[in-house]
Amino acid sequence: DQNEALKWIHNNANNLGGDPERITVSGHGSGATLASYHLFIKQSHDLFRNIILQSGTPLSSSLSPIRAEVATQRAQELVEKIGCNQPEYIECLQASENITEASIELFNQFTNDDFVSKIYFKTYFPPSIDNILLLNLPQHSFESGRFKQCSILTGNVAHEGNSVI
Repeated sequence: DQNEALKWIHNNANNLGGDPERITVSGHGSGATLASYHLFIKQSHDLFRNIILQSGTPLSSSLSPIRAEVATQRAQELVEKIGCNQPEYIECLQASENITEASIELFNQFTNDDFVSKIYFKTYFPPSIDNILLLNLPQHSFESGRFKQCSILTGNVAHEGNSVI
């Protein structure tokens, strides 16, 4: 979805008074982690020039990518929990008003409804290594030099990650 949004922004930047060659991707917290994944998605490389990451990195463990098989299994659990049947499951999911509730239920089961686990595991549906867009774990891509070489501005805030100050 983000890659498609980047394509749209790149293709329409001129119409919006922008320069398609000077697009900067940014995010904060988990948004920074997800934005940083575009460093490893070759299909995104020509769509932005720089990246700003505030309080999140591609190495944040709470959004570590999962294998495609695990993502597929989790998606099937969601489809079953909502009550969608094959082969019309896409239409069923699109029409469902229970996706949020079902996702929360699966997440609570996954974390055993434990507060600390919920803080550590931010989502039941993190990015997946699909061998189409995301080919490897971020740390492996860094180690092998397979990432977009660009200007990266990073930062954090005082009391980072502390919910009680």
